Amino acid sequence: MLKQDGFNDLGFTSVAVLYLFFGLFSFFSSAIVNKFGTINVSMSLGAMCYTFWIVCFLLPSFYADLDDKENPPWILNYNFIEVMLLVTAAINGAGAGILWTAQGKFISECACAENKGFFNSYFWAIFMASQFSGNLIGALVLKYGGKKTTLFMIFSALAIAGSFLMCFLRMPKNERMTEKLNHLGSA
Repeated sequence: MLKQDGFNDLGFTSVAVLYLFFGLFSFFSSAIVNKFGTINVSMSLGAMCYTFWIVCFLLPSFYADLDDKENPPWILNYNFIEVMLLVTAAINGAGAGILWTAQGKFISECACAENKGFFNSYFWAIFMASQFSGNLIGALVLKYGGKKTTLFMIFSALAIAGSFLMCFLRMPKNERMTEKLNHLGSA
């Protein structure tokens, strides 16, 4: 989509920056999740980092709709859009490490040896369903006359809602931890 809007290989470059920062921050993400203390806040923070990048795709969408590309408003300046996409890709990469680490910790705290396969398969089923539903939304919006701006507004609203809802995930009661604490207290 970016190439069609005159941004050449910016899409490839932004994904490369995203994965570079994802790899780098993966080394620190466990410490960051532990520092926050609550897994749902860590997941919400990581998801908000994804949201910044998704929202930033509104800029090239609005830029493509401009009549006068020679004198755009500052927020739709070509160079500003390039910088913002790369910066938000880096933020997304950092947040991805935090989100995936927190998600793994959340599932491991929800599951025990008997049901960990169920919880992991449940997560992957939802993850894969989101791939399908996101592509379906994109196809329907673009096929039936919607603009890219409309598509990214929908994706932005979904990302904001999802990030916000993660704050309300309930932590499971960890009976194994309670037993360990009780055992330590009685010793």
